[in-house]
Amino acid sequence: HILADVTMAFLIHLLVCTFGMGSWVAINGLWVELPLLVTELPEGWYLPSYLTVIIQLANIGPLLVTLLHHFQPGYVASIPRVVTTSNFLTGYWTIYTSNHYPNHRSTAMVANQWPGPP
Repeated sequence: HILADVTMAFLIHLLVCTFGMGSWVAINGLWVELPLLVTELPEGWYLPSYLTVIIQLANIGPLLVTLLHHFQPGYVASIPRVVTTSNFLTGYWTIYTSNHYPNHRSTAMVANQWPGPP
Protein backbone atom coordinates (compact mmCIF):
# COMPACT_ATOMS: atom_id res chain seq x y z
CA HIS A 1 0.00 0.00 0.00
CA ILE A 2 2.87 2.37 0.65
CA LEU A 3 4.10 2.17 -2.95
CA ALA A 4 0.58 2.80 -4.25
CA ASP A 5 0.20 5.83 -1.96
CA VAL A 6 3.54 7.28 -3.09
CA THR A 7 2.66 6.68 -6.74
CA MET A 8 -0.76 8.30 -6.31
CA ALA A 9 0.74 11.30 -4.47
CA PHE A 10 3.32 11.74 -7.24
CA LEU A 11 0.62 11.53 -9.92
CA ILE A 12 -1.53 14.10 -8.13
CA HIS A 13 1.42 16.47 -7.74
CA LEU A 14 2.31 16.01 -11.41
CA LEU A 15 -1.25 16.77 -12.51
CA VAL A 16 -1.45 19.86 -10.28
CA CYS A 17 1.86 21.14 -11.69
CA THR A 18 0.67 20.52 -15.25
CA PHE A 19 -2.56 22.40 -14.56
CA GLY A 20 -0.62 25.31 -13.05
CA MET A 21 1.75 25.51 -16.02
CA GLY A 22 -1.18 25.45 -18.43
CA SER A 23 -2.83 28.30 -16.56
CA TRP A 24 0.30 30.42 -16.72
CA VAL A 25 0.74 29.71 -20.42
CA ALA A 26 -2.77 31.04 -21.03
CA ILE A 27 -2.13 34.17 -18.96
CA ASN A 28 1.21 34.80 -20.66
CA GLY A 29 -0.50 34.36 -24.02
CA LEU A 30 -2.94 37.09 -23.05
CA TRP A 31 -0.07 39.43 -22.14
CA VAL A 32 1.63 38.70 -25.47
CA GLU A 33 -1.55 39.73 -27.30
CA LEU A 34 -1.94 42.88 -25.20
CA PRO A 35 -0.48 45.32 -27.78
CA LEU A 36 -3.15 44.15 -30.23
CA LEU A 37 -5.96 44.27 -27.67
CA VAL A 38 -5.27 47.79 -26.39
CA THR A 39 -5.74 49.25 -29.85
CA GLU A 40 -9.14 47.55 -30.28
CA LEU A 41 -10.71 47.69 -26.81
CA PRO A 42 -12.07 50.89 -25.26
CA GLU A 43 -9.93 50.64 -22.11
CA GLY A 44 -6.77 51.29 -24.09
CA TRP A 45 -3.62 51.09 -21.99
CA TYR A 46 -5.65 50.93 -18.77
CA LEU A 47 -6.47 47.34 -19.74
CA PRO A 48 -3.33 45.78 -18.16
CA SER A 49 -4.21 47.12 -14.72
CA TYR A 50 -7.79 45.86 -15.00
CA LEU A 51 -6.60 42.45 -16.16
CA THR A 52 -4.12 42.18 -13.30
CA VAL A 53 -6.85 42.69 -10.72
CA ILE A 54 -9.30 40.37 -12.49
CA ILE A 55 -6.75 37.57 -12.90
CA GLN A 56 -5.80 37.80 -9.23
CA LEU A 57 -9.46 37.70 -8.19
CA ALA A 58 -9.94 34.65 -10.41
CA ASN A 59 -7.55 32.75 -8.15
CA ILE A 60 -10.41 32.56 -5.66
CA GLY A 61 -12.37 30.33 -8.08
CA PRO A 62 -10.43 27.08 -7.58
CA LEU A 63 -10.60 27.55 -3.81
CA LEU A 64 -14.37 28.00 -3.96
CA VAL A 65 -14.79 24.93 -6.18
CA THR A 66 -12.72 22.86 -3.74
CA LEU A 67 -14.80 24.04 -0.79
CA LEU A 68 -18.05 23.39 -2.67
CA HIS A 69 -16.92 19.87 -3.59
CA HIS A 70 -16.11 19.22 0.05
CA PHE A 71 -19.19 20.75 1.68
CA GLN A 72 -21.79 20.33 -1.11
CA PRO A 73 -20.90 17.23 -3.18
CA GLY A 74 -22.52 17.29 -6.62
CA TYR A 75 -23.34 21.01 -6.42
CA VAL A 76 -20.67 22.12 -8.90
CA ALA A 77 -22.49 20.81 -11.95
CA SER A 78 -22.52 24.27 -13.55
CA ILE A 79 -18.87 24.19 -14.67
CA PRO A 80 -19.75 23.16 -18.27
CA ARG A 81 -22.07 26.19 -18.42
CA VAL A 82 -19.25 28.49 -17.33
CA VAL A 83 -16.94 27.08 -20.02
CA THR A 84 -19.63 27.41 -22.69
CA THR A 85 -20.38 31.00 -21.68
CA SER A 86 -16.68 31.89 -21.73
CA ASN A 87 -16.26 30.45 -25.22
CA PHE A 88 -19.35 32.34 -26.40
CA LEU A 89 -18.14 35.66 -24.96
CA THR A 90 -14.77 35.32 -26.70
CA GLY A 91 -16.35 36.30 -30.01
CA TYR A 92 -17.73 39.53 -28.57
CA TRP A 93 -14.63 41.13 -27.03
CA THR A 94 -14.56 44.11 -29.35
CA ILE A 95 -18.27 44.22 -30.19
CA TYR A 96 -20.01 44.33 -26.81
CA THR A 97 -19.13 47.32 -24.67
CA SER A 98 -21.00 48.94 -21.83
CA ASN A 99 -21.09 52.57 -20.87
CA HIS A 100 -19.76 53.15 -17.36
CA TYR A 101 -19.62 56.89 -16.98
CA PRO A 102 -17.46 58.50 -18.26
CA ASN A 103 -15.93 55.69 -20.37
CA HIS A 104 -16.89 52.62 -22.36
CA ARG A 105 -15.75 49.23 -21.07
CA SER A 106 -15.31 45.98 -22.99
CA THR A 107 -17.63 43.99 -20.75
CA ALA A 108 -17.26 40.68 -22.60
CA MET A 109 -13.47 40.80 -22.38
CA VAL A 110 -13.51 41.56 -18.67
CA ALA A 111 -16.20 38.97 -17.91
CA ASN A 112 -14.34 36.32 -19.87
CA GLN A 113 -11.17 36.83 -17.84
CA TRP A 114 -12.86 35.94 -14.53
CA PRO A 115 -12.84 32.17 -15.10
CA GLY A 116 -9.43 32.49 -16.69
CA PRO A 117 -8.10 33.33 -20.11
CA PRO A 118 -9.50 31.21 -22.93
